[in-house]
Parts: sequence; structure tokens; C-alpha cells
Amino acid sequence: RDAVSGFEERFHGAYQRELSAFLDCVIKQRSPEIGITEGLRSLEIALAATESLRTGTPVTVIAAGPSCFFMS
Repeated sequence: RDAVSGFEERFHGAYQRELSAFLDCVIKQRSPEIGITEGLRSLEIALAATESLRTGTPVTVIAAGPSCFFMS
């Protein structure tokens, strides 16, 4: 089950800005402002949120150095 109804429509502008920023990095040969560490943290938080939705219970996200992990 989706956590948010109409996800694509709701975040359409954000996807456009993300793609534009990505292309700007490629064209100008520069690194993105957000790196892999932030991306992995965001993914871990999203996975924890999905697990919480699935189980109906809180899930703790624990910061652990450059990465995080979640515990249900």
C-alpha cells in the first residue's frame, strides 16, 4: 500500500528540480550538493517509515557514523 496517495502528482515539481540539478552537474562537471551519505540516510529513514507503516508500530532510526540503521 502506498504511504501517500498521488505521490507522482504531489512531488512532480520536486522531480523536475532534481532532474534539472542532475543535468546541471553533468553539463558543468561538478559534484552534486547532496552526496551519497545523505542519500543513504534518506533511504534508511524512508525504509524505516515503510516498516512502521507495515507493522503499525514506531521504528527507531539510529545514527551510526556516516550511516544509519533502523530497529523495529
